[in-house]
Amino acid sequence: MQAPPPNPNASVLPAGVSLAGRLSFYSPSEWEEFILEWMQGFQPAYFKSERIGGAGDLGRDVVGYVSSPIVTSAWDNYQCKHYAKPLQPSDIWVELGKLCYHSWKGAFTPPRKYRFVAPNEVSPSLKDLLKKPDQLRDALKGNWHKHCENSITETEQIQLHGGLLDYVDRFDFTTVGYETLQEVLIQHSRTPFWSQRFQLALPARPAPQNPPDTPQPSEARYVQQLLIAYSDAEGRQIEALDHLKQFPAHREHFQRSRRWFYAAESLHRFTRDQLRPGAFDRFKQQIYDGVVDTAESQHSNALERLKATTSKASSLQLAQDEIAQIAEVGDKQGACHHLANENKLTWKL
Repeated sequence: MQAPPPNPNASVLPAGVSLAGRLSFYSPSEWEEFILEWMQGFQPAYFKSERIGGAGDLGRDVVGYVSSPIVTSAWDNYQCKHYAKPLQPSDIWVELGKLCYHSWKGAFTPPRKYRFVAPNEVSPSLKDLLKKPDQLRDALKGNWHKHCENSITETEQIQLHGGLLDYVDRFDFTTVGYETLQEVLIQHSRTPFWSQRFQLALPARPAPQNPPDTPQPSEARYVQQLLIAYSDAEGRQIEALDHLKQFPAHREHFQRSRRWFYAAESLHRFTRDQLRPGAFDRFKQQIYDGVVDTAESQHSNALERLKATTSKASSLQLAQDEIAQIAEVGDKQGACHHLANENKLTWKL
């Protein structure tokens, strides 16, 4: 399941409205879609997840398959119940009846895990019952006639006797349980869908990391390109950082460049954790597209090319997406050094 593009109509939470309160207004269909998104946060990830809920779903709302091929894969079922109150035991008997009947008939294998997921969670009495599988089985059998017999299918009455009764007696009810809303929200917040579904304010971005005193191996290429640019400007070879002591202006520029590089790196880490996958790569591509003509134009020397390019980057107007709200001037200039570090920009042609 792929993350959707930015959604300008994503729900904006008014002041005082909690996430739980917002979810309470979802339709049953929206709740199933939300749970399908939530499933993308599992580690290890499901091989495939899909929403089946609707007519003919045989009691399967949203399912996740562990491996390929899915016809023989272990699978998990998430039964979505969007009710105005916590689930009561009386709300689940027909669902468990469908689970037992259709797996007995061979429509599907028993799931590895069967979970109720509801925005208002489950009542205390149901929580206790779901933790006692033998009592759960006995309660299902006791409620079969009232809740299941005429509700499992629309075409026939399903009585609990013979082979079906034996199957229910052997069924592993330890696989049946529930998910708390807190667990669902925490896991959904780790998926790319979170920022698409809710227009929540991003957390404050941490201050950029100060560059370490000595350039790290991960900085090697752009640092080398800086020294080449300084050499070209001076008309003499500057091969080592110690040589910059002779050129105060270059030394200051070098320190600024490293600060910008690490500012962009801090943006990279922040977007990796808070935005859709690939946000920083899209940011770098925007910078590249905006500065490449400047970088490839004629300049008096490599240092002038570098400065013209970073100056151009600082004035770029980014596309109005999430990263445009938080990218600063130093991030844009630092992105040029990231691109130089990847040999996508070169200062001495």
